[in-house]
Amino acid sequence: MRPYPGLVRVLDDIMDQPRSRVVIVSGRRLDGLAPALGLKRPAEMWGAHGWQRLVPGAPLTAYEPPPRAREALDIAESRVLALRQWGARVERKPAGVAVHWRGLHVLAREAVREALRRNWHGLESSPELGIVEFDGGLELRALGRDQGAVVDNVLADAGEETAAAYLGDDTTDEDAFAAIQGRGLGVLVRAEVRRTQAEAWVRPPRELTGFLQRWRDCLAR
Repeated sequence: MRPYPGLVRVLDDIMDQPRSRVVIVSGRRLDGLAPALGLKRPAEMWGAHGWQRLVPGAPLTAYEPPPRAREALDIAESRVLALRQWGARVERKPAGVAVHWRGLHVLAREAVREALRRNWHGLESSPELGIVEFDGGLELRALGRDQGAVVDNVLADAGEETAAAYLGDDTTDEDAFAAIQGRGLGVLVRAEVRRTQAEAWVRPPRELTGFLQRWRDCLAR
């Protein structure tokens, strides 16, 4: 993962402002995420769709799904490891199993999707689990935490007059867009618009960088 050109610099500028708070939210595990971002100072980060939290200067906080959910995820992972032979990437997370097909030929992608539906049949009916489609794959994950819960947690620490925005590009960010409504601005970051609960849309990288530069300039004033 590489940030868009110019993005790191403007985020560094925002973090230099004493009244600002930058929070990185990702569906990925936090292992190795900070070095990939390249920020000059550590930022607060939430990973694995809200199941991991890392605050600068503090140890990693990991939230555990219920035992039944963990057992079901072990089964789910074992059922899809064979999909690697088609080029799919299987990623085990603290509270989920994600299968990535980005970059595969359309026929291989459809074969992986069909195999997932077949191999995970029945598991998604568990009250502890749900299937989420993201840009380039499917994930079976434990319910109870998501990007929306992260927004709730972050805004609970902020005052009522706090100006807040959540920027995201994936369908997994829709929980956060819903959670921030009425309390801040949800911004969809994509080359093409899609149906979304976000209230604004910017194209990367130019419009994204421009949005953040204006945010920075408002903080400076």
